[in-house]
Amino acid sequence: MIYADECFTLIVVDAFADLAAPSGEDGDCSVATYQGYSVDTPIDGPGRLATLLQKVLPDQVRGQAGLELADMPVAVADLIAERTSQRAAAIDGWLLPLRLIKTQDELDQIRENCRLSDIGHVAARAAVAAGTREIDIWNRVECAIQAAVGARVPIGNDCVVGYRQNNVGGWPLDLPVRTGDSVIVDISVVHGGYWSDSCATYIAGAPTPRQRAMHKTASGALALGASLLRPGAVARDIDRTLRRFIEEAGYPVYPHHSGHGVGSAVTRRRALCHTATRCWRRGW
Repeated sequence: MIYADECFTLIVVDAFADLAAPSGEDGDCSVATYQGYSVDTPIDGPGRLATLLQKVLPDQVRGQAGLELADMPVAVADLIAERTSQRAAAIDGWLLPLRLIKTQDELDQIRENCRLSDIGHVAARAAVAAGTREIDIWNRVECAIQAAVGARVPIGNDCVVGYRQNNVGGWPLDLPVRTGDSVIVDISVVHGGYWSDSCATYIAGAPTPRQRAMHKTASGALALGASLLRPGAVARDIDRTLRRFIEEAGYPVYPHHSGHGVGSAVTRRRALCHTATRCWRRGW
């Protein structure tokens, strides 16, 4: 994003031009695109970005430029530095507080993505059965979500059967589900420029008494975490409270965070405890 001469210019790769196009009411903002992937020409996104900047940047940037250096190619940063009258300032993280306030359109998109995650969970619940593989379950999830969208969308994150050595999370593999196994299915849908996330654990068959007890503890922790969510609450404090609750219930091992934010990207810095534990968000 460039702000010069009282006008914003949003620079995006051409694949995302439709998502970035401003509405008719935003006359003070224009969109400039550069070519990303192409089968006809060599791939050179950074080079094309630099070429575009040569066109849209003023010959001399008045005042000081602010750059998010952690995400900016060196060649682009050097180009901007050449045109500024003062040394550029690092503004990494400056915009994060502004992202905490969502417009109604943003909230609607996030809710739509959550709805798509729900569609994936319906498919996962139906697919978890003895004899299926992790990858079979995940394929059902992806097919259901993308059929609902009518297009390919990026989908993550985890589909793991409980007997895996490292069963906190991971991509689905050629591992079969057995009767009584638990399966973690964590679904993120990235659509319309926003990110949703929803995790659940399913059981292949009837849950055992131990599984029911674990579900009861996780459900209680989830309710406790939800009761603590309010403006000004500190995610770290909520996380510690939930860890004590779960440990006192007889489960000292809690190998995951208590939740994270959703929006344009996932962040744990200002976490929402939307999962009480990695397992058992919705039970079986």
